[in-house]
Amino acid sequence: MSSNLRRLFSFWTLQSLGWGALLIVSSAPYIFNIRERWARELIVYRTVSAVCFFAASFPLRIVCRRQWRLGLPIPRTIFILLISCFVLSYLSIAIAFKAETASGSNRQFDAIALMGSACLGGIILLSWCGLYFGVKNFHALETERHRSLTLEHSAREAQLRALQYQIHPHFLFNTLNAISTLIAEHQNDEAETMVTRLAGYFRATLERTVGNEAPFEEELLLTRQYLEIEKARLGKRLKIHITTDSASLKCLVPHLLLQPLVENAIRHGIAPRHGTGSVSIDARTDNDKLHITVSDDGLGPQVRSESGSGIPKGVGLANIETRIRNLYGESGRIELRWPANGGCEAVLEIPYHQNEILLKG
Repeated sequence: MSSNLRRLFSFWTLQSLGWGALLIVSSAPYIFNIRERWARELIVYRTVSAVCFFAASFPLRIVCRRQWRLGLPIPRTIFILLISCFVLSYLSIAIAFKAETASGSNRQFDAIALMGSACLGGIILLSWCGLYFGVKNFHALETERHRSLTLEHSAREAQLRALQYQIHPHFLFNTLNAISTLIAEHQNDEAETMVTRLAGYFRATLERTVGNEAPFEEELLLTRQYLEIEKARLGKRLKIHITTDSASLKCLVPHLLLQPLVENAIRHGIAPRHGTGSVSIDARTDNDKLHITVSDDGLGPQVRSESGSGIPKGVGLANIETRIRNLYGESGRIELRWPANGGCEAVLEIPYHQNEILLKG
């Protein structure tokens, strides 16, 4: 059943229950005297009145819906509703009076009594109109809220995709620079190996279904492919240490999370120094959190191109910081640390989850 049909069904269900409740409440005082003729006549009058008011709500709904759609000024809308409610109430009371008279009642209705009953009924119908507009306004606010949330979600999705795609040209630019350096130094075999592994890396990333998150196991596989490219350039100068637990491999993380961190560690910590250096990746789960640490034993903050105690403003790390904030809000964080014995540590903490999560507001 569509949402419109469900709403229409709910509307008329509440209609029936509401007018039925009004009939029961208005007739209840006379039930105990049902054997008396006057009580039976009043029950007839009240029953016919409730049925007529229920029937009057059909044309009244048309009037209210038209006023809602036209968006007329409030004073004019109120005036139209007052006239409509009074006319429908007068007709309903008149029909109920005729029904009571037909049942044998001797009760007389003069013009003043009829007008008074019509005014009371008009107040009831006007209250119904107020309820109608209240429900319509509530649905309109909910629809607008849903639309705003959808637009905000779409905007964040677009921003995250743009940030994700930003990684590729940044990484490609750095890798091509390395390849050109190898060619200039006549290391053609190493350059050819890097080109082959670069093609393999991009094939793996482009074949993957686009999304904001991916299992950490997949991200680790992409990172290993990237490391093969770097090892073709640095050879034995680069050592890699990877430590994970089984639970961390299943956790969803932002797509292309590790590669910029590892790239930053190699290019700014290991590559500029002389001799061998190592990059470590450690992932573990604790208290519904996934903790990832990417560290190197290379150059310290005093001589690295990106220094400082906070998050650097380079493309890779700033990109990750923005994506984590958009995906997890206050539940995710990234921090850069500078150990006393040298090197650098990038520490990430995100909620542990295996299903796609909603974007944080």
